[in-house]
Amino acid sequence: MLRTSVAYVLLVFLLTACAQDLTRHNAMRYYDLALRAEQAKDYAGAKEAYRRALINARDGEAPQAGISAATYGLGRMTGYTCDYATAEKLLREALELEQTLPNPVPGNLSKRLSELARLTFDEGKYQDSVAFYEQALPILEKLGAPRSDPIGYATYLEDYAFAMARNGSDDQAAQVRAKALAIRRANPGKGAQFVPLYYRDVCRVKQSLG
Repeated sequence: MLRTSVAYVLLVFLLTACAQDLTRHNAMRYYDLALRAEQAKDYAGAKEAYRRALINARDGEAPQAGISAATYGLGRMTGYTCDYATAEKLLREALELEQTLPNPVPGNLSKRLSELARLTFDEGKYQDSVAFYEQALPILEKLGAPRSDPIGYATYLEDYAFAMARNGSDDQAAQVRAKALAIRRANPGKGAQFVPLYYRDVCRVKQSLG
């Protein structure tokens, strides 16, 4: 998935005027470095590389989609390095950049909304978390997530239900959990294709290591 994402973003960075060739090249180079560091779970290194990618993308007047991608990456890594407030600001900015494109990519919208849903949950902002999940779910359904990754989708519903319960909507949460359970029962033996990385888990490990 990461290699597909980088191919898309590198193409986006290329679609600018020739006067910004050097900064575009630097943006692409740092973005690729960021993805490599992220794959190696070097979140601090990935954060710095995404930061440099974003600076060069802006300086090189890259398309808005490319700036959104670099901002999204930086937001996630900022969250994984446990600066939740700054991470939320960056992810909201990435979402706004994506939403205001002439033709927003649905998958990109769902990613930004989902990361914000998970992050705000870990911040204890349960009302915000529920709102982000509610915005993302119709997009995921339209993209066919319940069919292509039923167990991953069931996990997503369970996370949504957890946020709803924390927000005081126990009855609605129970209904969503029942839907998730029905999906799991209808797909015995299957595993999730997408397994989310929770900010709280990354930060818990970081804290335990001192």
